[in-house]
Amino acid sequence: MELKAFGKDKETSKFTLDATIQRQRNKIEITYAVHGGIQALALPSSFARLDSDGFRKDLIWHHTCFEVFLGISGSPEYYEFNFGPNGDWALYHFDRIREGMKNSDAFQAPRLNCVAEANRLLLTAELISVAPALVGGSFDANLTAILELKSGRKLYWALEHPDSRPNFHHRTGYVVRI
Repeated sequence: MELKAFGKDKETSKFTLDATIQRQRNKIEITYAVHGGIQALALPSSFARLDSDGFRKDLIWHHTCFEVFLGISGSPEYYEFNFGPNGDWALYHFDRIREGMKNSDAFQAPRLNCVAEANRLLLTAELISVAPALVGGSFDANLTAILELKSGRKLYWALEHPDSRPNFHHRTGYVVRI
């Protein structure tokens, strides 16, 4: 699925982003690919590998990161995952849009892998739910990314941008059912 830039200009036109998401019972696999001039991105000096653990951290979205928003179908509740290319991650639960935010342990620490090539950045994330109530139900998802340029400017990408500003929490943007 192609992610769309919020606002088209000469910087966003240097990139294309796509993502996939698959679910099998309590396991969700997500892949993000950034194509284009990744040398213009502010990236960490080391990247996530499946054989190493990142750290749970807040404010990951202040830099280049990949995110997934999982809304519980038929409920205002949702989860927000943030994945840094270096393997750091965050998981939050919200009671409703931007309300009742708290850290969540409904999923295991994600398994992340990130590879940078000449013109492609690829991040994969594997999520395992440990909350029995989440195994059988369905989720509505929005896949998103924030790309930080070396200049400090941030570019916002999502499957949908339903608001007049980048707002990944807006439930109208959760366009994939898994």
